Amino acid sequence: MFHVERDIIQKWLKDKNIRIKDEIEDKMLRFADMIHSANQKFNLTGLKTRTEILTELILRSLDPVCDIIVPRGTRFADIGSGAGIPGVPLAIFFSSFSGTLIESSKKKTEFIKSAVEELGLAGINVICDRAEEIAAGALHREQYDWVFARAFGKLYITLELAAPFVKQKGYLYIYSTIVSEQIPAQTLNHSDKLGINIMSHKQMGDIKLSKTGLCFKKEKNTPNKYPRKYPIIKREAEKA
Repeated sequence: MFHVERDIIQKWLKDKNIRIKDEIEDKMLRFADMIHSANQKFNLTGLKTRTEILTELILRSLDPVCDIIVPRGTRFADIGSGAGIPGVPLAIFFSSFSGTLIESSKKKTEFIKSAVEELGLAGINVICDRAEEIAAGALHREQYDWVFARAFGKLYITLELAAPFVKQKGYLYIYSTIVSEQIPAQTLNHSDKLGINIMSHKQMGDIKLSKTGLCFKKEKNTPNKYPRKYPIIKREAEKA
């Protein structure tokens, strides 16, 4: 079982010059199968086959970040986790990671919780709530070394919702096809107000990130007034 999918993982590992334990590979395959099975019951993702799920959701979540250094005790947050992407693949791949997956859909949250339990991902917490509500409290504010967002929405909105979670000198990585030169000045000004600054490709390379996506570094505390209510952010983002 999973012969085709296993070959895909092996090719990906060879291309990346990476070695992993068999149990990590097994968990990737099991997670792809869980998403595939859940998709038969409710609309978890638009991808229909295990191969698509493995390639597009799991391996593409790891592609840009698989070389970063993750010391034991490193904490991450996944904002708008959906089917557990990228949070679950990151937790499978990096055993030193602990953290929180945030998703506002109850059905999707229940799926993520069951996957985390079945895969034995210790140190992973799943919360069903909106990111702006969680970020407003002290428990999760500026507590994470890494914050990840994939397919979350417009950049302006993502920055305001995610920045409050990032600790000083931590990183916000956004899976995106946008390059930094394409970011509007108003959005960059907004990121500066939030205490995060866009990193250059060289700076991304220095921390072993690939040169795809966008990475912001937390240089100063995010003012307490952020994040604001979602309709306010959305309305402002439409003008950016």
